[in-house]
Amino acid sequence: MLCFLQSELYWSSLAEREPASIGGATGHAAWRAWRTRALASQLPKQDLSLDHCRHIDQIHHKQYEDFVAARNEIALDIGLAGQHHGASIECTGCTKSIRNGSVTVQAPRIGEDAYYHPSCFSCAECDELLVELAYCALDGRLYCVRHYAERLKPRCHACDEVRVYYCVTDSHECDELLVELAYCALDGRLYCVRHYAERLKPRCHACDEVRIVICDT
Repeated sequence: MLCFLQSELYWSSLAEREPASIGGATGHAAWRAWRTRALASQLPKQDLSLDHCRHIDQIHHKQYEDFVAARNEIALDIGLAGQHHGASIECTGCTKSIRNGSVTVQAPRIGEDAYYHPSCFSCAECDELLVELAYCALDGRLYCVRHYAERLKPRCHACDEVRVYYCVTDSHECDELLVELAYCALDGRLYCVRHYAERLKPRCHACDEVRIVICDT
């Protein structure tokens, strides 16, 4: 928890990232307007709870809840703001020095030694400052909740809900989560690349390669 003087130092360090006038608001009013907008954009309700989703089928509820639980356990966290005392350290974001007395934000999910300038504590995708210091860690980078989800699964451009599906095969032997947009659509159903190929052509059980046979007549 920052004391009053540290809080003032924190906000002064964000001067270069102060939002442009929003609806005529400037200064603290502009920051309040930015916070309202950023909460809705970076922390969409439909990414946080199934209660706010309207278009996820009943059969996919468990997959959604599994994804949210895994994200909350391994990726989601709140940055720790504090004042650095001691020799200069390197900012994990810009790699420039953080000097003695400067306010920092630590991201424990990135690493115990992951410290950032407040102005560098931003989403790697949209470069927006992370509202409420809420972040998700993925591959050593900071993401807002929205863009963390979009790095791992598709989002519907109509309803703004993320899609979490598992490959569907007749024998149900595959439970691979379709991530990184690595899916194929066939007859209105989603398949992982492996089972999409098997729906169209045979796979050799010896070498595990798909067989493409061309008729020579």
